[in-house]
Amino acid sequence: MKRLQYDVRKISDNIHKEETEKVEIENMRPGELLSRLEQFPVAYFPLGTIEWHGRQNPLGCDTIKARELCKSVAQKIGGVVMPSVYYAADKDFESQEGTGYGMDGISGMVLPGSFYQIDLELLKKYLINGCANCFNRGFEMVVLISGHNPPIQEEVMKEVSEYFKNKNKKVIYSMECNCVMDESNRMCDHAGGYETSMMLHYNEELVNMKANEGYEQELLGIGTSYPLETSSKEIGQKQAILQIAGMSMWVIDEYKRRANNG
Repeated sequence: MKRLQYDVRKISDNIHKEETEKVEIENMRPGELLSRLEQFPVAYFPLGTIEWHGRQNPLGCDTIKARELCKSVAQKIGGVVMPSVYYAADKDFESQEGTGYGMDGISGMVLPGSFYQIDLELLKKYLINGCANCFNRGFEMVVLISGHNPPIQEEVMKEVSEYFKNKNKKVIYSMECNCVMDESNRMCDHAGGYETSMMLHYNEELVNMKANEGYEQELLGIGTSYPLETSSKEIGQKQAILQIAGMSMWVIDEYKRRANNG
């Protein structure tokens, strides 16, 4: 028996398109999804973690950043935001106290809240399957945006992109902070002045700036060149605006290149 294929004509005869401002796929009805697909058939995958981000920040900091950016860009230029991926790539680090995964090793202790470790081949297969599902259901390009920013995470996204390139499918990827095109205005860190500012912008109720007070090691599990005390909602807003503008231009350009076999 032959395998069924995505058939736009058959679908159009059976499902009425509905206009919608929604961008998150889990909130859409089928007709709303078809309308978004017709207008701009691009899927965004926000990649992040459930991970220690200082005492002051929510554990989902990486994912919140990536998801909010994808939502804003989809609202601005079109496309559909897929469910967030909370597993991510990292590596072991050595400290005087021993070896640990990610910020555990850097901090010298197993920190509460970090639940993102996954076999790297499994993560790659997971992303490949997710992207393939999108292509099989009418999307023409997939965008991977990671709020978790170690080089090994970027390498996994690159491998996924190369896999689909060999199949003449377009998957593009970026760290969320790299969507700021002007490097002189680009910020990035782990749980410091940058990420805390982003959380203050997106949802300040999730941040407790007093949570580090009174501890000998105030910056436990924090890696930054931006002092934590400089964090502000205004800095987060400025970075978000720059990221949205940069990512929107990049996605549109890459989509046009795809359409022109670039």
